[in-house]
Amino acid sequence: MESEYRLLLSNYSLTCDLEEKYLVTLSHLTLVEKYGIPVKETKNAIETQLVIQSNLKKKYKEMITSYEIDSREFSLIVLITSKKQILISKRINSNKDYFGYYHVECAIREMKEETKITIKELFYFGINERFRVFPDGKECLCRCAVYYTYIDDQIPIRTEPDKHDDWIFKHQLKKT
Repeated sequence: MESEYRLLLSNYSLTCDLEEKYLVTLSHLTLVEKYGIPVKETKNAIETQLVIQSNLKKKYKEMITSYEIDSREFSLIVLITSKKQILISKRINSNKDYFGYYHVECAIREMKEETKITIKELFYFGINERFRVFPDGKECLCRCAVYYTYIDDQIPIRTEPDKHDDWIFKHQLKKT
């Protein structure tokens, strides 16, 4: 499933690039034609290729959307203390599905609820995107937005002991 999705993304990107190149070439040929150079057959061939690329792009986009429509999204926040220590917590209720915690506002709200820490600002680190099988048995695209924030000397409180392990110091960052 994941390899098919990645191939579709790649094919869609290539199709978009090709379509753009055909449009640029067609534009150049139109200019050349103004100088009396016969390019009608070449233009017709390119216009045919544009129709083909447009249809392929539409098909790939529909197939990509079919994977993405059932995607599940959540966020992960790495906490960094004033002593440059990294804090993490592991979710312990493996039956939990993750929905709606992908966006910054949701991540900040959830962090406040789960740790009693006030976050001033979240910094975006990246998105991890992969397929996984969820507790309901469905394999689907899973997106995890990873953020980090500085918590100064605040100490996270484990407000949901049935859902999370204790917060632990995972790593000490090098001093700069």
